[in-house]
Amino acid sequence: MFKKYSFLLKGLALFVAYILTARIGLSLSAVSGFATLIWLPTGISFAALFFWGKNFWPFITLGALVINYWTGAPLWVALLMAIGNTLEAVLGAWFFHKFAGTETRLDRIRDVLVLVLFVAILSTMVSASIGVMTLNSAGLVKPGEFWNTWSSWWIGDALSDLVVAPLILVWSKRPELDKDFSRRIEGIVLTLAVVFLSTFIFTSRASDLIAHFVRPHWIFILLIWATLRFGQHANVLLTMLLSSIAIWGTVLGVGPYQELSLNGNLILVQLFTAAVALTGLFFGALGREKDEALRVRNDFISIASHELRTPITCLNLSLLVLKSQNLNENKILKQAVETLERQTNKLSTLAESLLDVTRIESGKLELEKTNLNLSLFMTEISGQFTELLQQTQCELKLDIEPDINGNFSPYSIEQMLTNLMMNAMKYAGGKPIEVSLRKKGDFVVLSVSDLGPGISAESHERIFERFERLQGNSNNQGFGLGLYITKLIALAHHGKVSIKSEVGKGSTFIVELPLQ
Repeated sequence: MFKKYSFLLKGLALFVAYILTARIGLSLSAVSGFATLIWLPTGISFAALFFWGKNFWPFITLGALVINYWTGAPLWVALLMAIGNTLEAVLGAWFFHKFAGTETRLDRIRDVLVLVLFVAILSTMVSASIGVMTLNSAGLVKPGEFWNTWSSWWIGDALSDLVVAPLILVWSKRPELDKDFSRRIEGIVLTLAVVFLSTFIFTSRASDLIAHFVRPHWIFILLIWATLRFGQHANVLLTMLLSSIAIWGTVLGVGPYQELSLNGNLILVQLFTAAVALTGLFFGALGREKDEALRVRNDFISIASHELRTPITCLNLSLLVLKSQNLNENKILKQAVETLERQTNKLSTLAESLLDVTRIESGKLELEKTNLNLSLFMTEISGQFTELLQQTQCELKLDIEPDINGNFSPYSIEQMLTNLMMNAMKYAGGKPIEVSLRKKGDFVVLSVSDLGPGISAESHERIFERFERLQGNSNNQGFGLGLYITKLIALAHHGKVSIKSEVGKGSTFIVELPLQ
């Protein structure tokens, strides 16, 4: 039943929405009786044609004809103005389809540019020009009022495409609800803060306080914060709330923009709103493009790491076959096999490290935590380094406090200690390595110390970043991922990792993790 009459029902909804929102705009200081700085139908019409198709244009024409005739225009004037309103929506939707695509949600810089340049600026000029020239021909606009009427008409339409249309475009797709309770609280607090600050600035009568202390541009801080944290959904919603509050306060005769006539004040408010809308849209698209680039990169690394496992497995099997032969008689072949084994292990380590990085950064690394006796677990893991310690001629000293129990992921803890131990053996230079485990209040503190060359203070933060390695050490054969992964694992456990080191005095890496 609904599908059968969906076209008519949608068209009727568009017609009614056009009439109702148009009456709101025309009731607010309409210039020459027909041009207004608040014209919501433009954004609604553009979004309707973009989503539903160009076949809905007659409902826009009919809505514009009715509202213009209702306002007092002669029938032929109302019809020509309605044609201009319809062309505006048709052109806007056509431009957006052609240059931005059919599934856009303003998540690319290109989409925002198309919306601003072709929809908000260019298509709205058509409606403003046809409408004002028609009013001028009918004698309803005096020659001296032509520019003022045209600019008011154009600004009202353009702002509707920058504030109303993005709200419909973006919210046509529901946002993914964040499961993180703290982020939900952050979103609620940001929304309330924007509403409170907007209300105080634009509806307060404390003009001196506003002029000398609280400024409208303070809102930019909150809106940029919300956009970067929660994307376009938060941006377009908060921009709409801000715009509504600012217009409401200005019409009431309060707020920072009260030095001119109502129309002049509304122009200032709309220009401020335009700056807010443009800033938010571009920041939102930039953040979304960055997230998409990171996703593509992580997907590529994940696929590459998985695909590398097959040839690595084949290489390991072939090496096992070769090692089963008597290679002592052929020293050259023996050295070649040993080299192949080292490089294959290195390649396998790199693939696993890259895969771990993508899992952690994308939130796909599942920390299967369990009640773990960390003291026994650390002692057992430390025993796995016996052969490597012998090869590097390093002595391991354990200082582990007994019976430290907590809620941890065994795999992640093992990986973290392995990374720290491999780093220590790489730089210790045959000197002792000490592993310490201590309970400190509700935290456990793991430290791995070596007596190597040490690290300068300016490099303390840098070494925890991806692909960062200390230069000038012949043993530096790593990928620069071990300490980075260690930091990510610590953060995933709601802990932290730090370093104490001086050049020539060795290094101590310290990991603090909550027991629960």
